[in-house]
Amino acid sequence: MIHDDDLQDVLHSLVKRAPNGKPAKTIAAECGKTYTTFMNELSGQPGFKVGVEMLLPIMNASGSDRPLEFLAGMRGGVFFKLPNAPAGLSRSEQQALKAVKEFGDLMGEFQQRASDGDISTEDRKVIRKEGHEAVAAILSFLEGLEG
Repeated sequence: MIHDDDLQDVLHSLVKRAPNGKPAKTIAAECGKTYTTFMNELSGQPGFKVGVEMLLPIMNASGSDRPLEFLAGMRGGVFFKLPNAPAGLSRSEQQALKAVKEFGDLMGEFQQRASDGDISTEDRKVIRKEGHEAVAAILSFLEGLEG
């Protein structure tokens, strides 16, 4: 579980551990940057900055929506992506199943982290993240019913 304090941390973590398994050097090249410059920008080395124009290229190259989830959370919202329905399931059925799965993940994290009777600050962060994912899945399901 990655806990980032600002968008630059999110991007840096994302490039170092891309969900699609691409190495940071590959992501740098796909973003049109040399590896060294790219990592200096992402780690906030003196004299280096990552520009907002890199947000979508990094997301595309890493296969992650984590920056949007982070930004939505910072604004008190939730990012949710409307999934494509797999063969044999309607979009509503897929969204309903995802909502149930995400809620199960939330309850599983809560049970695991509350089992000792003490919920730490770190535990609350993880539970809140899982809760946001569950809410996003439910909203996606409800949005799908609308149209």
